[in-house]
Amino acid sequence: EAGVQDPTGVVTFTDGAAVLDVGWLVNGAATFETARLAVGTHLISIQYSGDGNYLSGNNALAGGQTVNEANVLVSLASTASPMVYGDTAVFTVTVGLSGVGTRLPSGCRLSGSVTLKDGAATLETLPLDDYCQAVFSTAALAPGQHTLQAEYSGDASYGAGSSNLLSMTSQVPTLTVLAASQNPAQVGATLTLTATVTGTSEAGGLPDGLVVFKDDGVVIGSAPVINGVAVLQVSTLKQGAHNLTAEYTGSSKHSASASTMLLVQLFIYIFLPFLRR
Repeated sequence: EAGVQDPTGVVTFTDGAAVLDVGWLVNGAATFETARLAVGTHLISIQYSGDGNYLSGNNALAGGQTVNEANVLVSLASTASPMVYGDTAVFTVTVGLSGVGTRLPSGCRLSGSVTLKDGAATLETLPLDDYCQAVFSTAALAPGQHTLQAEYSGDASYGAGSSNLLSMTSQVPTLTVLAASQNPAQVGATLTLTATVTGTSEAGGLPDGLVVFKDDGVVIGSAPVINGVAVLQVSTLKQGAHNLTAEYTGSSKHSASASTMLLVQLFIYIFLPFLRR
């Protein structure tokens, strides 16, 4: 109405008995913003001081203000996979909030801890650092395939969360040696090629998988690795020199390797009868 003035004065915002803020009315309104309310239900109320034209008064937010735990995003990253068995693997876990920074100038706003698991087995539990991260290192991953996941415990303000599943392969290095049953050999004769694959550690057991045999880079056959040995028999090699190699393709527990080149000579046997005069 004409001549009616907006209220002036101050408004006090309280959470129960705790004063949150005191603000001056501007055009009859006072605004208070905060991101520091703890998880739970808060009894928010206001007290108006009054002025020369208006009496003091108070009011409360119906039902109060409920603050839920914030959802977190947990990410897990690692050094390259596959890794060499016995080497140290480093896993970095980062906990954040979608669209919201989690690190303040004084450090990470999250507390709590992160647990790194390999399947159902717990590897280690560490607290979050000032960058909202936890960095794990281990050289104890057995040869084979591993599925890792990080679990954040949550704290008073932030809910618990789990990371993505991370697949990691730990492999024992191998050495492949190629041998031939005959060298030199006669054209048309059956030549037995034997590739022996051994691991540099017994932790992975005897290698299995597949060996591919090549002649001057061209595949001439393959054979399964049984108890660390692959055997191929060939009888189609032509006369002359052959540069043979054996390539082990690897497995979940053993890395791939190739033999050194084996030079095999094949000849044609010519029978010359002895003539008597």
